[in-house]
Amino acid sequence: GRRLLTITKYSVLKTSCEEELLEVVWKEVASFVEQGGPSGSTVFVLPDFMSNEAAQFSHFIEQRLNKPVSDWGGGDLQLRVASYHPDLCGNRPRPPWAFIQLYRFDPAPPAQDIDASFNDVMDPPVSHA
Repeated sequence: GRRLLTITKYSVLKTSCEEELLEVVWKEVASFVEQGGPSGSTVFVLPDFMSNEAAQFSHFIEQRLNKPVSDWGGGDLQLRVASYHPDLCGNRPRPPWAFIQLYRFDPAPPAQDIDASFNDVMDPPVSHA
């Protein structure tokens, strides 16, 4: 079943190189796949990575991480990437650096067809004492 995700690891990566970042991320993906285990996530804080290039950052995430990472998951293991860049947040309060969150989770159980109305679910049982 689905579990709340826990951040299991933080890493600050002081790189501006795409290939170095990809090497670290793919090592983490491999450890997720090899170890299995409970749901959780790793956050990579990126103070020097595309700090003034929000559009390029988004393109990099979409093309080089989102689909390839999700394709590695399957069956009982789902892998996803979430990302954040401070220049893509408008006027909201924001952290100063970009980050990537790599997370793994068990898929949600399949929906079950039940024949119940709102009142069936919300009304307490009647006691005949």
